[in-house]
Amino acid sequence: MPRQLPSDCLNEIFEYLKDETDLRSCLLVNRQWCEVTVRILWRNIQNYNILISCLPEESKENLCKNGIIITSKPPLFNYITFIKSLSIGKILNFLKDQQPNDNKNFVVTREIFKMFMGQITLKKLELYSSLIIPNIPIITYPGAIDCLRNLSEFGCSSNIDSEIFYQMSQICHNLESLNLTFEKVISNGLTDLISVQKNLTYLYVLFEDYDSWRVPPPLKSLNDTLIKLRMDGSIYIPLIGYITLPNLKSLKFGYEVLPNEPLFKFMENCGKNLWELDLNNTNDNSLNLAIAKFCPNMKSLRTLIKDDEAETLRLILDSCEQLESIYLWCGGEYLNAGKLLEMIVDHSPKNFHELKMESMGLDFFRITLKTVFRRWANRTSQYPLSLIIIGIADIQRTNRRVIKKFRKLGIIKFEIIEWYL
Repeated sequence: MPRQLPSDCLNEIFEYLKDETDLRSCLLVNRQWCEVTVRILWRNIQNYNILISCLPEESKENLCKNGIIITSKPPLFNYITFIKSLSIGKILNFLKDQQPNDNKNFVVTREIFKMFMGQITLKKLELYSSLIIPNIPIITYPGAIDCLRNLSEFGCSSNIDSEIFYQMSQICHNLESLNLTFEKVISNGLTDLISVQKNLTYLYVLFEDYDSWRVPPPLKSLNDTLIKLRMDGSIYIPLIGYITLPNLKSLKFGYEVLPNEPLFKFMENCGKNLWELDLNNTNDNSLNLAIAKFCPNMKSLRTLIKDDEAETLRLILDSCEQLESIYLWCGGEYLNAGKLLEMIVDHSPKNFHELKMESMGLDFFRITLKTVFRRWANRTSQYPLSLIIIGIADIQRTNRRVIKKFRKLGIIKFEIIEWYL
């Protein structure tokens, strides 16, 4: 009889399966493969009916008293111990699809929440919107202290019940990632939760229904451990002009327009630490010049550069010697794709290997790609050039053949990600 691989070896192998369909096919091999696969798949909840079937008998009795009968079979595995991420909002949305009774849905959600508070394996918790999350006495549930102490990611709306923030701030001090959606109402206690964090490295801020241009008070209590910051929303809040972020390495914006002054000042003071900058669709040559001047360690950049500002791109390529990837618009008033590619081949630093071009232009490359790709092959860099086109691109047949040939030789990688209006 052939020997079976130990479960930990199978787990190591299955972790490399990026396609979930491939991973699911492992469920049908045998019991051992099934269990290892389930542990990976169920890091995120796969089936809410199965989740409800995992409720302990005490919870099922409470549901029964409220007129909620659980008819599902006992689960094959203790799925709850595999789950790393919990979104209360997603649970509520599922329950609302099953029945419109908000009171019953809250009772079920409360019992599910109570069940999770007894699991130290939970790493990510999302609590969005006070409308669906009334005051839940988190800290009183058995095991809640150990569960919350082990959380590494937390996402919430600014308007959830302040008591939840106060309770979490007493226990939860080691968050690494925080996703905040700011509404018109900012509950008391959010400032406390942010200020007690010791290891916060990532912050995502969405100003969804926030109607002030002022920096929300909770964000002024950020510690200097932050490494990654992303800001998005309908209005720009000049956060980086009000707080000191000496260790920030990644800065991303989702705004169409960004004011120059606070960004320029930030790059002047902290630009040398930046590895990644995403200015989205902001078109300002002075900011691009500031990148070349103040951000020598930049590795990944997304910005806009007009066709008559090509010299600015050359300055960035010459000055940012650690640059590995750049994302630019092409066509129209922006850089011509052929000119851009030639500049990348001739001026990019030795570690550069990825060019993303967003375009709606036809006749995308007006140059003969063969000579350009040969020049790339003769560079000292050992990396293939990854060309990624986002949008619509009509590439001449001759150049398509050249792309196919040099991709086969391993000199380039090529991908078109199409989008349509």
